[in-house]
Amino acid sequence: MIEHTLLYNFRISEDAASALDKIPRCIEEANPISFQHRAELRYSIRSLWRLLTMGRAQRASDYLNNPTLFSAYLRYFMPWNLVRLVSLLTDLPVELKPNATITDMGSGPLTLLLSLYCSKPELRKLPLTIICVDRAPRMMETGKTILEILAAEHSGELPPWKIELRHLRFGEPIREKADLFCAINVFNEFFWKSKETLFENADALYRSIMQYCKNDGSLLILEPGEPRCGGFLSALRAVAIRDNCEILAPCPHTSACPMPGIFKSGQEYLIKENPKNIIKKGIPRFDSIESKANVARQKSEYIIKQLPDESSNHRNRFLTPVRMPAPRVKYPWCHFSMPTSYAPKWLYRLSQEAGLAKDKLSFSYLYVKRCPSSILPSDQNKKQKSRYPGNLPLPTGANEGYDELACRIVSEPIVLSHSRVGKYACSHLGYTLISTGQSEALPESGALLRIATKIPASTSSSKKRKKEMEYDQKTGAILISYESPKKFSGRK
Repeated sequence: MIEHTLLYNFRISEDAASALDKIPRCIEEANPISFQHRAELRYSIRSLWRLLTMGRAQRASDYLNNPTLFSAYLRYFMPWNLVRLVSLLTDLPVELKPNATITDMGSGPLTLLLSLYCSKPELRKLPLTIICVDRAPRMMETGKTILEILAAEHSGELPPWKIELRHLRFGEPIREKADLFCAINVFNEFFWKSKETLFENADALYRSIMQYCKNDGSLLILEPGEPRCGGFLSALRAVAIRDNCEILAPCPHTSACPMPGIFKSGQEYLIKENPKNIIKKGIPRFDSIESKANVARQKSEYIIKQLPDESSNHRNRFLTPVRMPAPRVKYPWCHFSMPTSYAPKWLYRLSQEAGLAKDKLSFSYLYVKRCPSSILPSDQNKKQKSRYPGNLPLPTGANEGYDELACRIVSEPIVLSHSRVGKYACSHLGYTLISTGQSEALPESGALLRIATKIPASTSSSKKRKKEMEYDQKTGAILISYESPKKFSGRK
């Protein structure tokens, strides 16, 4: 009997849903507004929405000092961010020991802490030190009040969290080192005007983030699900892999990213066996004409120069190649979406009143754990240690004759020929298209699956694997048939 296993998906638990239902009362107590202000709230929300869709350079840095916009942010934008985060965090393996330190960069109204409280009931009893960093003290203070009110109403007691509010900017030093560093919607407009390459900017940002982390610390970055953010996170992922980090999510592997978006050309210079990287006798010289193409190529050379020696601690000099999408003008980028049905009814109604009804929530994220050079595992041990390895061991007696493949669902459903539907996914093989019959349902975007497949096991030669794989002629994706099993296993 074939068994597929669901390892992870976005969801909101009953307890978290109950906590989210209490949020409006908590906000009202922490930030009361007049009857007239409440009557005009939907217009304030739309005004703030227009302001936020502008570039950062086009709006004043203190725009939330306006009381009308401040209350609109608390009542509309923060709750939607809560829904995203709670659904992501509920089953995400956040491993923290007693007295661990969390640094929340760009805290705003403590959205991350509220999300952790709602989604992780096991953390409500755990003593933690949480350093909240933002340029807006009032926003952080209001968020702390909301958290305290919510905790008192939902569980009757405050969590044993030592919450410190720091009025700082990113880059300014923090004495305490973090077990978990988080940045939610912080870096999406950070360096788009920079003259450096995306990889160079990601490398510099990574080194700045690492200054805040312990040697074995983790970092969680979440950004809007738009193309630039997807490309930026793909570049940041490449830097982290070169620094021997473990990718906890969303990637089920540490090879090249098959959905790098605008980082596609930059990533090519980091992939081993790429002809562009066979430059052992020196860097090739280009014509002196200062064309845009030459400038881009010369900047890419910088990446090659910066690659560490084989003898250094950076053991992943190049990324392992994977199956990439067929050539196209706009490359796919890694991002996920979830239905707005996850949101509480009160928030959905408010969105409709403001004329900003949503049909889905999109975002990109990266969850990484540092691996100190002094305790670097071998490739084999690292694979076994990984929370979500690309190829998982077969359960005894199950799926005989099949290999098992970990796939992260990325796209919405698409209609295929021969009465089938499919969704694009990421696997250690590369760009993957999982298909099934139209009468069957595939797991939602963001789900991590262990799929039984007849693709030869990872111990087989790469030539044999390539020979027996099937590919979608239009997109170049590896085809994986997901026939609905008689028994679908839950998380194991």
